[in-house]
Amino acid sequence: MLPTLPANLDEAALQKLTAGLSPQQLVWLSGYLYGQATSGGVAPVPAAATTAPAAAPAVEKLTILYGSHTGNGKKIAQQAADAAAAKGLKAEVRDMNDYPARQLAQEQNLLVIVSTHGEGEPPIAAEELHTFINGPRAPKLPKLRYAVLALGDKSYLHYCQTGKDFDQKLAELGGTRLLDRRDVDVAFKAPSAQWMEDVLHVLTAGAASVAASAAPPTAGASAAVLAEVATEYTAENPWPAKVLESIQLNGRGSDKETYHIELDLAGAGLHYAPGDALAVVPANHLPLVEEVLLAARLSDTTAVQVDGENLPLAAALATHRELTVLTRDVLERYAALAPHAGLQELLADANRLQPYLYGRDVADLLTEFPTEALTAQALADVLRPLPSRAYSIASSLLVHPDEVHLTVGAVRYEAFGRQKH
Repeated sequence: MLPTLPANLDEAALQKLTAGLSPQQLVWLSGYLYGQATSGGVAPVPAAATTAPAAAPAVEKLTILYGSHTGNGKKIAQQAADAAAAKGLKAEVRDMNDYPARQLAQEQNLLVIVSTHGEGEPPIAAEELHTFINGPRAPKLPKLRYAVLALGDKSYLHYCQTGKDFDQKLAELGGTRLLDRRDVDVAFKAPSAQWMEDVLHVLTAGAASVAASAAPPTAGASAAVLAEVATEYTAENPWPAKVLESIQLNGRGSDKETYHIELDLAGAGLHYAPGDALAVVPANHLPLVEEVLLAARLSDTTAVQVDGENLPLAAALATHRELTVLTRDVLERYAALAPHAGLQELLADANRLQPYLYGRDVADLLTEFPTEALTAQALADVLRPLPSRAYSIASSLLVHPDEVHLTVGAVRYEAFGRQKH
């Protein structure tokens, strides 16, 4: 029998202790408290006389498959496995690159985390499995329950296409969805954490939430969790690295600009291995910000709300919104404000849309399709969040401890009558 909520801990106390925590922090906290309870760190609470709701049948095994190009899918898969273990599920993480495709017929509970490479193609690690399930030897999967997290980038027309392929094919082979497919853009952390929470709730049918109540949180435990989460450096909480060196590698007369950049990691506690990539939080080129403001005919000092902050429009465009590329979703939102016939025709014709998007930026769009209906807040809402940029690491911690080195090429060109950077 599962224990009920202890007499000295009510719902209001729980809400107070967990107020303001993100979905990922709540998942982490549930695992932390479960570990404390099962390791003897928290005394078990005696069962009350009343009968608690019966738990759903235990899930014998959960397989988490990932197919990743930059490593984000692998990280999410490992986080999902940790969260599953905290809820009493036996989870196995497998790289699609090493997964025997024929083993799919034996799976009963499957989570698929896969990115899309290029124009709708699977990442290299997922190619073989993707081909297998779409081929004549793919098995029927009547006992399979599955969920798909599709990672993508809306700057590409075939957004999350590989995830869509896996989701559709597993259903055609007889599998049953635990959840509808979840498509996430480059700002993947929060929606991925929510997906983990949702799918694990379905798998455990609420048993995890009841079990977690056996380990009532304390103010000290909550503080420890928040302190632990605060040390994780992400796009939302980046490490402010100092530039130690920036050396141009090209000789005199070269038409290329390639730089060797050395960054300071001392005190960050960050570790990397050969083949890893470093995510850098960028800022837009200030001349481009000025061109966007000029094309929009808006003041740079007008206040806007972005990502929970109140900022001048110029600052919001410089550090919070993507200006260098156009995507279909941006055009769709802008078309609702600027009902130009030419814009509607572009959106209706996929063969014309891709060539139009290539090489154009937000300033080009605003110049070609102006509208009087555009306000500062509307512009901020139309544009997509500014994503981090991933760069291959060009150093080793064994040789350069507390440093990370990158090799970066500057791209400058002229397009549509403007100089671009």
